[in-house]
Amino acid sequence: MSTTLLQSYLDRETDAATARHVGAHLDECHHCDRDARTFQQLRSSLTRHGGPDEAAVGRLHDFAHSLLRGGGDESAEKAPEPGA
Repeated sequence: MSTTLLQSYLDRETDAATARHVGAHLDECHHCDRDARTFQQLRSSLTRHGGPDEAAVGRLHDFAHSLLRGGGDESAEKAPEPGA
């Protein structure tokens, strides 16, 4: 699933049929569900604190790194911490 579609779904910008399709996919796909939860946690943290939560930033950094390495492979090496 593309990150653009996932973000549109999480922002409630998709039509009803697409929302059902994405929701069903998230129920079945561990990787996409994890990505969705990461995006939601980041958004929640930014809303709550007015700035990013360090743990959420680390997870987002790891997620972006996994996309660059070929997408969501849990066996991929962890990315270095931001600022390291």
